[in-house]
Amino acid sequence: MPSIKFQHIPCHTESGLAYQHLHIQIATSNGLIEPHDLKGLKLPKEMIWNQGVVLEGKAPIWLYSYLTHLCHPTAWVACFDPRMGGAVVTSTHSDAVEVGQVLKVKLSRLVNQQSAIEHNIPTQCDRDSGSAILVCGPPGSGKSVLSYALRASLILRFPELPFLLHRANWDGEGNWSYETPDSKLVEQLVQEHERRMHINPETVMEIPFFFDRHTNATVSLREVLDLSIVDLGGRIQPEKYPLVERCTHSIIISSDPDKIPEWQQFCEPTLKPIAIIHSVLENRLEILRTEPYLEIIAGPWERGKTLTVPDILLDAVIKHCLPWLQ
Repeated sequence: MPSIKFQHIPCHTESGLAYQHLHIQIATSNGLIEPHDLKGLKLPKEMIWNQGVVLEGKAPIWLYSYLTHLCHPTAWVACFDPRMGGAVVTSTHSDAVEVGQVLKVKLSRLVNQQSAIEHNIPTQCDRDSGSAILVCGPPGSGKSVLSYALRASLILRFPELPFLLHRANWDGEGNWSYETPDSKLVEQLVQEHERRMHINPETVMEIPFFFDRHTNATVSLREVLDLSIVDLGGRIQPEKYPLVERCTHSIIISSDPDKIPEWQQFCEPTLKPIAIIHSVLENRLEILRTEPYLEIIAGPWERGKTLTVPDILLDAVIKHCLPWLQ
């Protein structure tokens, strides 16, 4: 079975421009591919070379780069960015569009729904917007590890579920930091490229604009996806409140029980609580309650070691945010 598959769908932009939507499907159990998977990769035979193409799907940057190369004969190439709710034109031979233009296309969710149907995964087709889970708590509790592990667990159970992990913070720990085997290199790169806006006098004034951007991105994500996971960072700041209001649910993780009430207050009354996790360093899972929300003692939350979340937490996420998948 090939590791990379495509869906080719004829479409129109909101302004009526005809184009073709190329949905990328990574057909591996963990959602990862290797560079050698590019060998022999071909575009669908249905490609229409005198039209533009929008590339969309969960895939590494280097795959998008290679697909842009393969699609060079088309009229133009754009890459869908769910955070913008549109596709950014990166190459063109046509006067109809220009490089850097954002084309308003709202089909990512429909494309993913077609994929889900093919894989016998039900979807919520008649809802205006998807859910957004805010993952929050004090520093050093394991928020980013939890967010990535939740992402991995969802991919394992529902490979074609339209969702995204969105990191609304500046710590520099993207998916790459959890998928790179060289832990020392990861630590070096994170330390070198982390930008602590709140302690730099030259950037502290930019914090409201930073979170405004992530607030708008969360709104766009909810328009096209069934679920968004928003990793907010470990500080309670007034600039974050608009972003909180654009989410629907919360998961609080804390290594200090005394810090939990202030994070509960931060999330109330806007967000529906899914879980409170008392983070510990040892290998442990203890259920404290299951209603009205899940409360557990769980650990460890370590980069490179914690690859999935406990089933009871995943089931709670599905119950609250994806009930049609139960």
